[in-house]
Amino acid sequence: MKERIKPDGLLFVSVPTGKDKVLFNAARVYGRERLPLLMEGWEWIDSFGFREMDLDGNGSPQPVYVLKNRT
Repeated sequence: MKERIKPDGLLFVSVPTGKDKVLFNAARVYGRERLPLLMEGWEWIDSFGFREMDLDGNGSPQPVYVLKNRT
């Protein structure tokens, strides 16, 4: 996506948030370890539905993150 979105452009992304895990052939859940890796190279501008406590949850919350391309 970094190649598709111009510098300072915005990306709206929504991923399952909870304890880090891979659900084989279905999905990945992004938590304290995986979420920062996903956002590497992006500036976190805002989010909708994100709660810090959900990073330790079951992966059912799927907040929307607003990220800015820093390249």
